[in-house]
Amino acid sequence: MTYSSFSLNPFKTLKHSARYLILALTALLSISAHASETLPTVGKDIARRIGTIHVLYNNRICPLNTVATDFAIKMTDSASWHGYSADEIFVSWMIYYTPWEKELLLNNQRKGANEREAAAEMFYSGQLIRIFPYRIADQVNWYSPGGQVLPREIPVKEQFFIKQSMDYLTEAIVTGQHDRAVEIIEKIKLFQREMAGDLLPSEHKTQAELFYNKLRSIRFPVFITAQLALRWWLSGHVPLTNGYETMLFMAWVLLVLTVVLYFLPSLLRRGRGRGPRIIIVLGPLAACCCLAVAAMAGSESELTPLTPALQSPYLTSHVSSVMCSYALFALQMLLGLWALFLIIRKSAQLNKVTALSRHLLYPAVILLATGIIIGSIWAKEAWGSYWSWDPKETWALITLIVYTIPLIAASIPAFRKPLYYHLYMVFAFLSVIITYFGVNYLLGGMHSYV
Repeated sequence: MTYSSFSLNPFKTLKHSARYLILALTALLSISAHASETLPTVGKDIARRIGTIHVLYNNRICPLNTVATDFAIKMTDSASWHGYSADEIFVSWMIYYTPWEKELLLNNQRKGANEREAAAEMFYSGQLIRIFPYRIADQVNWYSPGGQVLPREIPVKEQFFIKQSMDYLTEAIVTGQHDRAVEIIEKIKLFQREMAGDLLPSEHKTQAELFYNKLRSIRFPVFITAQLALRWWLSGHVPLTNGYETMLFMAWVLLVLTVVLYFLPSLLRRGRGRGPRIIIVLGPLAACCCLAVAAMAGSESELTPLTPALQSPYLTSHVSSVMCSYALFALQMLLGLWALFLIIRKSAQLNKVTALSRHLLYPAVILLATGIIIGSIWAKEAWGSYWSWDPKETWALITLIVYTIPLIAASIPAFRKPLYYHLYMVFAFLSVIITYFGVNYLLGGMHSYV
């Protein structure tokens, strides 16, 4: 089988195009009366196979399923919708666009209308389906199907395939020719291998990305490690470059801390005693809050190459140490709220919770200070000075000062009392919220790309 086995007869091409248009219009008219009840869809098997076709997206080559997943998340806030997979949503919209556009774009009252409209515009412009590579000299360009003007260097046979193969595929899908549709999909993959085989991801990496896309719709903490590991491998850089990735990492750190803080005392004392039981509630609770924030990240969840501004060996140590400190501060805040409840109940568990919170303060402050120092060294290399009083730098320093004050409890008698100490730790977390969310999304500055 060769990808070029389509007829080049212009009259036959016109005939096929007219036939496809008639079939498509017939299908659309037949479902217009009950589109709100049942949306026309492409079969699961065909949609899944199309999802494995490679595409140039976000300056990286990936399976079309990644594009479909991002598109579905923007349109429905989830990688699946009413039982339809991301591939089914994307491919069905591509063929039966009128009812799907009406259902998910025009009748959609959820927030994020601008993002949905932008995604639909990219869809219709062909930017999301650049699936046809062609090498000219040493450069490989990717083209969308359709009536675009192609470079003269591309032979007529290849131009015909780029422009017409998706029409033939659509015709096969609309007329229910499953085997014919599978054949055309395989020809498109063959075209990709012949034109850019050395650039395509390996089969193992493609399957890993397909698996990762399935995990993106699952918010259970047990899958965080897999998501982080796959995201690191697929993107080619440590997943600490934006709000989505840092929240995912912070959730993972909180779960690790939960296990360590609950079971470590038992290991140190050879089986005698464990950490406060409340930690196995507060840790996952904080992690779920991080996952909820990550779920609202929108386009930040997309896999993209590392921006030049973040291509530094300091990235991992700087961001990880700061986010680990934030995780510890979050636990101290929740422990503070629980301690206030224990104070009201006059519970004997108060001393144990207070001791744990005080012990967590030392590594938290050290980690934050380490992150600030590494960041200043990075700033010297990137911007020419160790400190620029950027909003992010300023608020990070304020947070460090805020959390350093309780360490000198010997000179401040109020901090010796559990009530004042825990009240302070609860309100101190506001500085972390301002440093992370306030600066990132309101104040901007030189860290606005994070």
